[in-house]
Amino acid sequence: IICAGDIFHTPNPPPELINFACQHLPRPMYAVPGQHDLVHHNYGDLHRTAYQTLRWAGVLVDLRPGEPVHTG
Repeated sequence: IICAGDIFHTPNPPPELINFACQHLPRPMYAVPGQHDLVHHNYGDLHRTAYQTLRWAGVLVDLRPGEPVHTG
């Protein structure tokens, strides 16, 4: 599955929603952060978002601009 952005409506949704996403999103899930996933629409602040939490948890594979993705 590829998500073209806006997994959440805000960069910092409630912890319960992040937990739900960790439990129920399909894996692997490839994604691009949308404007609502980013703090002030700034990709440089990705580390401050729930999107990044899902990356660190292994739920998301971030599709970065100009970088190929190998799916196996």
